[in-house]
Amino acid sequence: TIHLTQPHLIDQILKDLRLDEDKVKEKATPASSSKILMRHTESQDFDKSFNYRSVIGKLNYLEKGSRSDIAYITHQCARFAISPKREHGEAIKC
Repeated sequence: TIHLTQPHLIDQILKDLRLDEDKVKEKATPASSSKILMRHTESQDFDKSFNYRSVIGKLNYLEKGSRSDIAYITHQCARFAISPKREHGEAIKC
């Protein structure tokens, strides 16, 4: 059995999202694969609390290398990399 892991990349993503603090709760499973993100044209723009494109790129690399379970939500969020809305930023943090 081969076990692949990328702890340094995961730590960097958590740091970028400011989720590296002790008060963050862990989840056993990634986001639902049946949820489709919409454009949310009437919503507020993403607050730029983290670099959206950079985090998407890191998640994409992580997904390709060792975490295929996050592929669906990573690609859903990547669709809105040009002009993300508040809901898209929240989806990444979930």
